[in-house]
Amino acid sequence: PPEGVPFHVWISVFTQMMVNYLDIRLASSEFLLKRLKRFIEKAPDTYPTLRSLYHHIAGLRFPAPSQFARYQETLLNRLGSLLDMLPNVFDCQKGLDVRDILSNNTLLLLHDIPNLTVQNFLFSLILAQVFLYRIVTEGHQPSLRNLLVLDEASALFRRQDELREGVSYLSYMVSQARGYGLGVVAASQYTSDLSHMLLANTSTKILVGGLGRAEDLDLFLKQRPISLEQKHHVMSHPDIGRAFIADSRNPYLL
Repeated sequence: PPEGVPFHVWISVFTQMMVNYLDIRLASSEFLLKRLKRFIEKAPDTYPTLRSLYHHIAGLRFPAPSQFARYQETLLNRLGSLLDMLPNVFDCQKGLDVRDILSNNTLLLLHDIPNLTVQNFLFSLILAQVFLYRIVTEGHQPSLRNLLVLDEASALFRRQDELREGVSYLSYMVSQARGYGLGVVAASQYTSDLSHMLLANTSTKILVGGLGRAEDLDLFLKQRPISLEQKHHVMSHPDIGRAFIADSRNPYLL
């Protein structure tokens, strides 16, 4: 936020702006993309700004009672709201440089943002920039270049969201990240709260410090074929501070 604007006020305005953006994507996406494609084809040497796109769509003519006319009016209202807010809502001098994240040890603290949905969105936005920057500038990588360590990962990769809404963009990025040299360590108190996509793309799973909920243990042990003897061994060693690992051999005490 700009100087003098309290964070809780800024979040409210920012959220309104994002609602306009998401509404464009959901409600007007087909109409918008068709016009944007034609607009780009007419001017292949320039990348359109939001304002130039607004004026282009405002210049289109549709019969007044038509559905396209309603799409146009709605889209112009939403684009107009974004244009009104953008110059005043962000202090771009405080931006987060993707190159700094990739070249230094960077700590991002989200606990001051109490709303999990906003936390999820902000982290998704940052990670999307990192992911896309790596794809565009360096492409596929033969080995690990960066390691992301995510604490309280169940807040970011919520199974309930996946079941309700499908695979999130954040989960999709994690599924593709290692091909571009990005590794992920995800920590959570409850394994069974984590999205299926995250678990499916986690090659090594470790359970530390007791067995937690019964469903967490069951989920953990099902990651690899396990005999009754091995399961009994794990169940009979719930010492606090011990760790168990699921790998290609079998779960065992570390």
